[in-house]
Amino acid sequence: MLLHITSLPTAYGIGDFGPAAYRLVEALAKARQHYWQILPLNPTQVEHASSPYYSPSAFGINTLLISPDRLVQDGYISQDDLEPMPDFPEERVVYEAATWYKDRILSAAYQQFLQSGLERGYEEFCAGSAWWLDEHALFVALKDHFRGQEWNRWPEEIRTRQPGPLDDLRQHLTDRIRKEKFLQYLATRQWSALRRHCTDLGVQIIGDIPIYVAYDSVDVWQNPEIFKLDENFRPAVVAGVPPDVFSKTGQLWGNPVYDWPALRDRGYDWWIRRVRRSAELYDLFRIDHFRAFADYYEIPAGDGTAEYGTWVDGPGSDFFETLARHLPCFAIVAEDLGANTPAVQELLDRFGFPGMKILLFAFD
Repeated sequence: MLLHITSLPTAYGIGDFGPAAYRLVEALAKARQHYWQILPLNPTQVEHASSPYYSPSAFGINTLLISPDRLVQDGYISQDDLEPMPDFPEERVVYEAATWYKDRILSAAYQQFLQSGLERGYEEFCAGSAWWLDEHALFVALKDHFRGQEWNRWPEEIRTRQPGPLDDLRQHLTDRIRKEKFLQYLATRQWSALRRHCTDLGVQIIGDIPIYVAYDSVDVWQNPEIFKLDENFRPAVVAGVPPDVFSKTGQLWGNPVYDWPALRDRGYDWWIRRVRRSAELYDLFRIDHFRAFADYYEIPAGDGTAEYGTWVDGPGSDFFETLARHLPCFAIVAEDLGANTPAVQELLDRFGFPGMKILLFAFD
């Protein structure tokens, strides 16, 4: 069953890792269902329609999914901290209002955390997750510091990651960095508890990896050399798909595309870390737009439609062979629209990846 966390019913304006999620898992188990598929858990931004497919971090968890009920249960906040509560509509998520409300609650939890002293679990989490958490938390703090500006508009010494100025600003933003690490700790703690409940009842989580990342993300700011950017660190080409039965002008997604030869020269290190992170969060995971590993469509940056792009060869089997040497047990499900090109089908057959057909295409 496909149901994202945000769609679960709660009193707090948005679905979360709380009681409704546990009830859903119990209902699935009772109905003898074994797979719960969700959308990406990555952080979202109101200015980008709160889409989990346009995230500022490919490694972090959306802290809006932290359950206030479980924060009360675990002693991070009191019942009084939940008031006053906005009159949220029951039938849909109002992301801006939910974000404002959750920010207030999570700030209260952070203050309680500071007063009670650092927890061993928090320190262990920070140490074990430093390989992605340190840069993620720094980026969140910098976005706040520069009032939400896109990273390409930050001062040059920060935009280009000059060590001295960046270290000075990191020191200045210590408290905001610590707060984001704490929130990621809470989100991870609650998600891990929910996953244990799933495991106990024989339900596996199918996660989701969007193949592309957002331009305004820690991933591009930290690793500009693995994307096709120009001398000003702006995308030279962007992602999308050509005109088809759904759109006469194609789909212009706007994400930066990977410089696959540069990634190959680095042993696909960023992607290996990304898959490793996904393996921490999910039992198996679907890759959205799997086709791009065989060949992908790139469009000149600045074009208003996707009509004049070019098909370019992806990394193909070399990528998955490298991935398998580092992570022998990863469990990938490929997006399979039911009409694969020979190159995509060869990848599916060679590596034994299961597909997931879209009903609209699967049997025509």
